[in-house]
Amino acid sequence: MKKIPLLYLLLLINIVQAQSYKKSKFLYGQAAESSPYTLGFYAGNVEKSRLASSDFINENKDFALGFFMEKPLSYRFAILTDLRLIGDINGENLNTKYALRNSYDISCAIKYLMVDKSYGKISMSAGIGLLNRSTHIESALIDTNSTNQANVVFPVSIYYCKSISKRIDATILYRNYWSFTDDMDALELNNNNDQYQLIAIGLSYNFGNKNYRFKKQNTCPAQQ
Repeated sequence: MKKIPLLYLLLLINIVQAQSYKKSKFLYGQAAESSPYTLGFYAGNVEKSRLASSDFINENKDFALGFFMEKPLSYRFAILTDLRLIGDINGENLNTKYALRNSYDISCAIKYLMVDKSYGKISMSAGIGLLNRSTHIESALIDTNSTNQANVVFPVSIYYCKSISKRIDATILYRNYWSFTDDMDALELNNNNDQYQLIAIGLSYNFGNKNYRFKKQNTCPAQQ
C-alpha cells in the first residue's frame, strides 16, 4: 500500500516538471511576465544606396532617427520591428533637384545572431516594410510636389552590438532597403530599382530576465 502514495508523488513531480518545461522554454523557468524584450533608438544618415547606379550625379545624406523593439524567439533568432523617422533622401543632377519628403518607413524582420563573443555580438536581419514619401522635383522649368505614396521595401541589416552594462547595449548598424520601383526619385533611368541605405549608431535597453538568451552550453532547470 505504501507504493501507491509514492507512485502518486512521482506522477505529481513529473507533471510539475512538464508544466515548468512548457513555461520556461529558453527562459530558465521564469514566469511569463518576465519574458525578455529590448527597446532602443538610433540616429544616423540615410541616403541613396551605393549598391545601385543612381539616376542623379550627386546624392546627399540626411539625418535619420529611428526606434525599434526586439523580442527573442530562441538563442539565435529574434523578431524585430523598426520605425525610421525623418531622413529625407535628396540629390541633384545638373539643374534638376529632387527630394523625398515626409520620408519614413516601418518594417518587421527576423534577426539572426551569427557571432556571440566577449568583444561583442554580430547579427543580421531581413524583412519587409513600407516606405512613405512624397517627391519634390525642382528644375529651371518645373517645381512640383507629388502626393504621398507608399512603396514596399525589403530591409537587410547587419549589426555590431556591445554590452556596456547588464541592461544597456550599444549598436552600430548598416541597413540597405530594396524596392521594386525605379521612380522613387521621379526618374526611371539605368533600369535599376531604387535602393537606399541607413548607417546609424544606437542604444538599447533589455527588459525582463537579465540572462535572456538560452545558452547552448547550459541546461534548462526543467530538464535537469
